[in-house]
Amino acid sequence: GAECDLPWAVTFTDPRGLAPLNLPPHPTQLYSALGNLGIFLVLYLGFRKRWGGTGRVFGLYLVLYPAFRFVVEFFRNDPRGALGPLSTSQALGIPLFLFGVWLLWVRRGEQP
Repeated sequence: GAECDLPWAVTFTDPRGLAPLNLPPHPTQLYSALGNLGIFLVLYLGFRKRWGGTGRVFGLYLVLYPAFRFVVEFFRNDPRGALGPLSTSQALGIPLFLFGVWLLWVRRGEQP
């Protein structure tokens, strides 16, 4: 990730790794792991049991994950390709997010 001075920044010291050496970047791997855990908890514990229906859990996943990943991409600092000002992941996430919103809209009146 991009360099940061927060207490949870991780410093990589292995010269065989791809991360910049001895610079404390944002731990985007940890952000992703925690974000995915949070998305799982929302989908499994809350949404699935209370409001789930055909396609609605998947639709909510398609809304939550791309939105989360879009934000995390700003903290990354690696050359993985870009489409204009957006990273590839951000550009791919936009249509997935929109499809998720559409799916939730189409399935809005269904009962679990």
